[in-house]
Amino acid sequence: MALKSKSRYCAKDRIRELPVEVLRHILSFLPTKYAVRTSCLSSKWKNIWASVPILNFHHDYFSGDAGFSMFVERVLFMRDSSDIQRFSLCCRQIQDFSRVDGWIRTAIRRNVVELSISAIFDRLRIYELPKSLCICKSLMFLELLLNFTIKVPTSGCFPSLKYLCVMLFGMADKDSMNRLFSQCPVLEVLTIKTVSGIRHVVLDINISAPELKMLTIYLGRAGALHNLFVNAPKLENLNLCDSRLSNYIFENVKSLIKADIDLSDQFGIYDPGYVNRVTALLAGISHVKYLSAPSFEVVTQYFRSLSIVSDSVFWQLCSRDITK
Repeated sequence: MALKSKSRYCAKDRIRELPVEVLRHILSFLPTKYAVRTSCLSSKWKNIWASVPILNFHHDYFSGDAGFSMFVERVLFMRDSSDIQRFSLCCRQIQDFSRVDGWIRTAIRRNVVELSISAIFDRLRIYELPKSLCICKSLMFLELLLNFTIKVPTSGCFPSLKYLCVMLFGMADKDSMNRLFSQCPVLEVLTIKTVSGIRHVVLDINISAPELKMLTIYLGRAGALHNLFVNAPKLENLNLCDSRLSNYIFENVKSLIKADIDLSDQFGIYDPGYVNRVTALLAGISHVKYLSAPSFEVVTQYFRSLSIVSDSVFWQLCSRDITK
């Protein structure tokens, strides 16, 4: 009799007995496609997916564009009216931009906090993000990994945005794009990446962010020499990867604590203007406390004295520790 009772105890569905809030939290870790499938488990599970605050739509879980788009729209239509914490969209070859617009607008209406969009379109087609995104008061995290443009107003935009990551295929609207980098009043973390296919496109990037604390710029093996201006009085961490070393002007970065500089093009020293660009870069960040720059081995012959750097700096150059 004791064995029978023990068998019944072991067969008990412990997951089903969990509170709905816990089940909802568990489903938030799943791709939305699989979260929706739990609705067929039992009557208790039927509508739990509809209030999961994290939506993760990924094209790889579908056989084609039509099925993917239809699924996204059905989920957004059938979902309840609760807020969306995170909306993640990874798609490719979506031909109708108006559908993507509708999905983003729905997320904005549901007070989305984190928005991530990764999309592969024809590079000749540029997706214009909806203007309502700029004034979304709940948005704190924005990741844009697609060929996009956005009409950023001159004031009152992204009032709560603290994290921004963008992939640049070019700058179709330079003024508006630079407003994106300079009109976010509470932005603390900014990451800018470029794709390898813009070898002949020169970027003019202007960053003016009063609360920025961390800046990452990844230009990779771009062929063009870009122009970047940075004004960030509270910047503490700088990560820079630029194979050719573009033209950098750093202004008012006296709070800089750590900089990691990766100049991966060992032949850059043969460029007549290379040394001048290195000098300008180092002069701009001369207040940095810790500098990691192993790839500076190709130019150390020009900076043995390190005279452009303040006395308090601790350097790590060429895999060796050099103390001023």
